[in-house]
Amino acid sequence: MIVSNLGKRIMRGKEVCLIENMNDMIVVNDGHKGITVYDENLKTIYSMEIMHGLMIEACYKNTDTREFLLFCRENNRFIYIDLLKQMHKIIKIPTVYREVIYSMCYHWRKDKVYIGDYSEQFFCVNISRAVIEQISKKDMKSIDKGFYRDYLLYQKAIRYDYQKNITYADFSKRVLGYTDMNQNYIVERINSPIKYNLGRINETAEVPSWKQIHFIEIIRDLLILVSEESVYLFYKGECGKLSISKYMSFSYAVGTLRGDMYCLFILACSKRISSDSDDITQTSQMNNLL
Repeated sequence: MIVSNLGKRIMRGKEVCLIENMNDMIVVNDGHKGITVYDENLKTIYSMEIMHGLMIEACYKNTDTREFLLFCRENNRFIYIDLLKQMHKIIKIPTVYREVIYSMCYHWRKDKVYIGDYSEQFFCVNISRAVIEQISKKDMKSIDKGFYRDYLLYQKAIRYDYQKNITYADFSKRVLGYTDMNQNYIVERINSPIKYNLGRINETAEVPSWKQIHFIEIIRDLLILVSEESVYLFYKGECGKLSISKYMSFSYAVGTLRGDMYCLFILACSKRISSDSDDITQTSQMNNLL
């Protein structure tokens, strides 16, 4: 397995908390005021100012249409963004819904985004009307039976099946990551027979929190696991590992396929807490012809 670094972009004092791969666009938050959109070579396409004091908690994306919805709890807002039209819309969260713990179980349906919480309640963010409405379980099942079924499977998995050992769960990818009784790390697809047993990734059974896997990405045959100190790459029986300076920590790794090459965008953040600390987005590539 050969991984080559293609370049990096240093973002000083930006406090990067969002990096999303939207086909051929890479979206990163621009501090606490908006977003910046890069191409796959990390060259700036455009920046969008949204509001001062922007605090992004979650991102619900529609990769096909290059739209996404940002959940900003501290701002009491959902923010809809259309990357192709370079426009955004701010949707205020009514007082009655501000205490809801929205999960990452969601489904896009034209101009509506359906989101479940952790107690089998459903909400619809209507983008055209800029309103949020609660949806009954009966109506949600009628609107999209497949989404409702997968939501129940996901909730069962994270609440009961692997609750004590789970380190990562992402409904949009239908992925769970957890350790089994033998301390082997397992990556499993929800409602699918696909399961990866990666063995003992870490050297000790008692894994400190900063070594635990906190992000997983799957791109065709490439499995990417991210902890603060390492990025693990598993591909057709081979395993690679990327490390970083002790003064930095890995946050995310997203990627795409370019012909016969995997292209990875890895976000690393400074451990220093200061206004001029650096966040780094690194571009790497790996040949998939093994």
